[in-house]
Amino acid sequence: MIPKRILKALHHSAVVERDGHFTLFLQGEKPIGLWMVESGRLCVSRVSNRGRTVVLDVLEAGDLAGLAATVAAMPYETSAETAEPCRLRLLPQADFARLIERDAGSALAVATLLAGEVAAAHRWIGDTMLLRTSRERLVNLLLSADRDELAELTHEDLANRIGISRECVTRLVQTFKAAGAIAPDRGALLVRSRAILKGLAA
Repeated sequence: MIPKRILKALHHSAVVERDGHFTLFLQGEKPIGLWMVESGRLCVSRVSNRGRTVVLDVLEAGDLAGLAATVAAMPYETSAETAEPCRLRLLPQADFARLIERDAGSALAVATLLAGEVAAAHRWIGDTMLLRTSRERLVNLLLSADRDELAELTHEDLANRIGISRECVTRLVQTFKAAGAIAPDRGALLVRSRAILKGLAA
C-alpha cells in the first residue's frame, strides 16, 4: 500500500496523459521522479545483454513505477512504456526525497514496498526464467493469464513475457493448437483444455 503522505503528494503532482505507446523512461536513464498509474496499463521491461527485451510486469491503476531508482537516485534498471491510453502522476524526485527524509513512517512503508518488489521479482524468476524449456515457459504463461489478458497478447507480446523468440512462440502455438490444448477465438487464443496444456509441458 502506498503511504498516505506519498499518495497525497502524488495526487497533487503533475498529470501526464499519453495515448497509445509512449516511453516514460528507459533502462539506464537517471530517474526524474516517482510515477503512479491512474488509468491504463504500463509495461515494464528490461533488455538483456544479448539485446532481447523481456516484459517483467504490467502495471495497472494504483501501481508505482520507478520506485527503486527514485529511492536510490540511481539509473533505472528497467524501461516503462504505456500499453494503451494512460493517465499518470509524476512526483519529482526532490519532492519524494524530502517526504521520506521528514517522515519515518513513510520511509518504512517505502521499504516495505521495495521488499515486495524484490519478492515479486524472485517469484517471477522462479515461475518463468528457471523453467528449463521454452515450451514450459509458454504453457506456464497461458495457464496463468486470464481470458481478457490473452485476448490482447500478440505472439511478440508472449515472446517478450517469457524471454524467447517470436518465431519459437509461433511454432509452439501451432503445436498446442494441433494437440487441442488451445484454439483461436476472435483473433485471440483460448485455452480449451488445461489438462492437455499441462501435459504438453511435461
